Amino acid sequence: MSLFESQRRFLWRFFRAVFSWRTLRRLLLTGVGLVTLIVLFFMEEWWRGQRDWEAYKHEQEVQGVKFDRAAFAPSPVPDDQNFVRTPLLNALYSRGSYHSLESEKVDKLVARLKLDLKSGWLNSLDWPPARPIDLKTWQAALHTPDILGALQPLSPELDEITAASRRPYAQFHNSIDYWPWIPFGVLRQLVQLYYVRALAELDQGDAVHAAEDIETILRLTNLLKESYSTGAIWMSRWAVTGIWAGLAAHQWSDRQLAAFQTEFQKLDFIASERRGMEMDRARITELTEKSPDPARFWPTFYALFGLEQFGVAEHFPVLWPLMEFFGAEDYRSEPGFGLPRGWMLQNLVNYNRGMATALEFFDPARHRIDVAKIEQDDKAAKDWRPGPYDFLYKFAAEYRDSVAHSVARAQTTVDEARVACALERYRLANGQFPETLAALVPQFLDKVPPDVIGGEPLKYRREGGGQYLLYSVGWNGQDDGGKIVPGGSAPVQGDWVWPYPIK
Repeated sequence: MSLFESQRRFLWRFFRAVFSWRTLRRLLLTGVGLVTLIVLFFMEEWWRGQRDWEAYKHEQEVQGVKFDRAAFAPSPVPDDQNFVRTPLLNALYSRGSYHSLESEKVDKLVARLKLDLKSGWLNSLDWPPARPIDLKTWQAALHTPDILGALQPLSPELDEITAASRRPYAQFHNSIDYWPWIPFGVLRQLVQLYYVRALAELDQGDAVHAAEDIETILRLTNLLKESYSTGAIWMSRWAVTGIWAGLAAHQWSDRQLAAFQTEFQKLDFIASERRGMEMDRARITELTEKSPDPARFWPTFYALFGLEQFGVAEHFPVLWPLMEFFGAEDYRSEPGFGLPRGWMLQNLVNYNRGMATALEFFDPARHRIDVAKIEQDDKAAKDWRPGPYDFLYKFAAEYRDSVAHSVARAQTTVDEARVACALERYRLANGQFPETLAALVPQFLDKVPPDVIGGEPLKYRREGGGQYLLYSVGWNGQDDGGKIVPGGSAPVQGDWVWPYPIK
């Protein structure tokens, strides 16, 4: 028998054995068994996820936790008490879209001045400032040395917003489908215009109108803080910087300083951020629990937490093949990828547990932010390993830890600004700054605010040359004697110092 014939017979026997009915039946039974096991596995995962979520939800609701976002929606308010119902902004009220954030009228007014507020030249604001504010930057941007003259055409509209800012509410939408919806692009433009005008007014020695513009920024900040605390924090920095400029030159009167203090006292970013996190938790929970298509969860989740910069493949290299199997192409795409319902519910349990931990960071009653808990949570996030039940934890941890830094720094700055106003009022009345902050109470300050980090009163000492040092111990909780260590909006080393004196 030739070699070729032997090979042919071998191949024929092999194919007969492989494709025999007995072999095919075995393969078919094996396939059916595998499919059955997979189906049973995901049914068990669905059942276990549903069971764990219902048990956790019941346990939390007994303790008073609200998972229904409708519980956070505000009741409708009369138009004459609603800031948004002023004619300039009224058109925004019914838009209800994150893609329509610009008021056409405001845009035209800005364009008329050839002032592109969206280009970013006004969007960066160094804090604390190291020297007197130079108006040359703003004059160059406006293409004129006469800033007040350039802004004069805007006076009627800005006066309208100033009057409307005295209304007690800012309800941008009362529909649960759109709430909370904030036209922050418009508010940002308005705040920057008020800030530039206030600096120009101070430069001309007109502290009366400058104070009115700064008060308007503070009132807008207070109107916004419950709906969008991150935006309110951003806006508060412009007000604080404007007030600092007037304090450095001793331009404010006692009445103006007292008015600033009144608005500052309303700014409790610790409480507003905690409430904002509770609203986010309710939205994410409702979205995941009630949506029949878990894939629709992802675009909203990324948008809510600003996580577009985090790539799924980079964060979850182990899970990526599984995600591709379930239809993942791009985490930003619609509908995105959907995981088994049981896994989503398990993630929802762990996400809510993580948010419950994060809410403990913020203690409005004691005016404190617990850095020890934040660093413990941050360490847990760094040690985290991807898994099918807890990958939401990584996203939520990175988001909330960065927010805690921002809130701590912003609240400290607001508290220091309030004390700085009281110190200036004391100087106006007595010709010098006090020996201790206790001397400010009760005439110029109801009480000395505690340091949001350490819990003790803010640090203060009077120095030579009619100057003082006012500071918080900062993120590390250590008193470094007023030493500033640069490192972003919330550095972890050094103290957080009120920038006085000017150097």
